[in-house]
Amino acid sequence: MADKCGCGCGHDHDHEEEFEVQLVTLIDEEGNEQEFEVIDIFEVDGSEYVAIALPEGEEDDDEVMVFRLEVDEKTGEEILHDIEDDDEWNKVAEAYMDLGDEEE
Repeated sequence: MADKCGCGCGHDHDHEEEFEVQLVTLIDEEGNEQEFEVIDIFEVDGSEYVAIALPEGEEDDDEVMVFRLEVDEKTGEEILHDIEDDDEWNKVAEAYMDLGDEEE
């Protein structure tokens, strides 16, 4: 049976869409913009978190940062918050590490 995408995988889909990189731009305290690649979005105890890293090829591209993701109810804008509570950080870090273990 022939597949419609032409890759030989047997599925009907567009491979380019599957691996599309999602980028987010953060602005530091001095107003400098820096693009980051979204690695994963995951949930812990009813809150959403996002793991981001510098795009591949950049210095320190293997350093992952994790933030709590919230949506401003008035504007609908997604806002990333630092995780300052140690208990929350420990739960989130463990959940993120578990995601990596599942992918292996």
